[in-house]
Amino acid sequence: RNFGWIYTSLNEYDKALEYFEKCVSVKRKHGVEAHWFDQWDLGKTHARLSLQRGQPQNLELALELICEGLAMHRRAEPDDVIMRCKMLNSAGECAMVRGDFLTDAKVSNTWYDRAIELHQESVDLYMKVLGPKKPLTGWAMEDLAGSLTRRGKHAEAKPYLLTALRVECSKDIIKLSSMARLLDSVLDVHKATGDRAGLAECQDAINEGLDNLQKRRIDQSEAVSYAALLQKI
Repeated sequence: RNFGWIYTSLNEYDKALEYFEKCVSVKRKHGVEAHWFDQWDLGKTHARLSLQRGQPQNLELALELICEGLAMHRRAEPDDVIMRCKMLNSAGECAMVRGDFLTDAKVSNTWYDRAIELHQESVDLYMKVLGPKKPLTGWAMEDLAGSLTRRGKHAEAKPYLLTALRVECSKDIIKLSSMARLLDSVLDVHKATGDRAGLAECQDAINEGLDNLQKRRIDQSEAVSYAALLQKI
């Protein structure tokens, strides 16, 4: 498994898959069942390979493997909610991206609905164990909002994107690119819903984010990107 992780970090997913499969093979030869982590590793690697090879249909296999691992994790580690959320996010990403590669809108929406279901469970669990101010919660909300907007549910996506923006702007190690990306998403959903007035709810978060960027001197080290961010505001 460690070799698989090393090759994953090098973006050599073929080699990573080879070692993850060897890990499972060795266990089976000795009468040991595959671990839920094995299934998750296999699923994530198949997902990466599917995109690297231009074979998005293999995302369906990736999703199946991750969901198998998720079911195993629920049985083996019922109290490990954080890890379950991370696996749910992985599964949701597979479903969402699979929908992106389909030309039939009806079929795409089926995959987006599946993604919404998985991301929603992750968000709900994060809210219970971490609350709304933690980075993991914010990232999960952004993922959920992405699936909702693909489904045309812009109004439902708005509160999740706003919360995700607030989380990013309040982080000690704020990233300008992340704040800009989230701000774009917030602007898009308010435009889609004709709710310009609702943008006022973002002002405090934006001000906090700008203060954080200035404290870290990002307004100087990334001056061009910072200026582009100010133009959006």
